[in-house]
Amino acid sequence: MGRSASIIIGILIFFIGCTATSPYLEPLREEKVPEGKEYITVYARPIYTMGWFSEDKKRYGIDLSSYFTAFDIKIVNKTNRTVNFDKSKAGLIDSTGAAYAPLGEGEGVEYYKSGGLGSDNAIVVLPKSRKIAEEDIERIRKIIFPDRVNIGKGEEKSGIILFKKLKEESCKGITLKIRRITIEGSEGEKEFEFRFVCPDK
Repeated sequence: MGRSASIIIGILIFFIGCTATSPYLEPLREEKVPEGKEYITVYARPIYTMGWFSEDKKRYGIDLSSYFTAFDIKIVNKTNRTVNFDKSKAGLIDSTGAAYAPLGEGEGVEYYKSGGLGSDNAIVVLPKSRKIAEEDIERIRKIIFPDRVNIGKGEEKSGIILFKKLKEESCKGITLKIRRITIEGSEGEKEFEFRFVCPDK
């Protein structure tokens, strides 16, 4: 087997859109932290990994914005009971009203392998080594928020919620909904909303 053939075998081909990056998002307003002795607080921060000096790129070790629209989520339980969260009930709504469901671990890995493409994206074929791809996939599995979590009293849980990439033209008003947060022994569910926009260029 020749050297060129060996090189080809050692390469995975990924499809990446010409404009395949998630838009930069800013919070529309500052969210207030609840007051009192017992409460649940949810923090949501959009992740943006583009650019040489991206702190998010350094923190997570992967260019998430090339594949996903991603949010760093932290849930703080200041109640005296266990809090439960079902990530599958979270959602993202863009400015056109289109709704996006969060990606599970397996879905996130498959979406990464596809290059985060939609059917209407222009395609460029770029090589990515198997080693780099495997490292990226392991990072995704490590940082993604679990599908369901139980958060004990006084504890907190952090992780990344991944969505399919938003389009630049549909990010003028984004709503992230963190639903299905329940407190053991209590009826009803808590829901938190966060609003973001793309800054004018």
